[in-house]
Amino acid sequence: QTSVTLSKPGRPAIKSVKKKGKKAITVKWKKAIYGATGYHIAISTKKNKSFKIKKTVAKWYSLSTIIKGLKKGKTYYIKVRAYKKVNGVRVTGNYSKVKKIKL
Repeated sequence: QTSVTLSKPGRPAIKSVKKKGKKAITVKWKKAIYGATGYHIAISTKKNKSFKIKKTVAKWYSLSTIIKGLKKGKTYYIKVRAYKKVNGVRVTGNYSKVKKIKL
């Protein structure tokens, strides 16, 4: 019997979070995580809780994404994590540090 070791992908670091128009933001992270399948971008209006995955970027080499449909005047907290699929199982890495933006 063989066991598959599921190592977690690395932890991305957010480079910038900028406004894009009135109801959208651009999230950029510093470098692509080799071995990842993609990234989850989680967003919340509270600093340390109620994060929900708002967007999934399914390319490991991506370094940015745009999140639309936000509300003007609200403060948002954003964090990013890498994930990879191994034999149909999704393995997630640790989240980046949280970044804050006010629209």
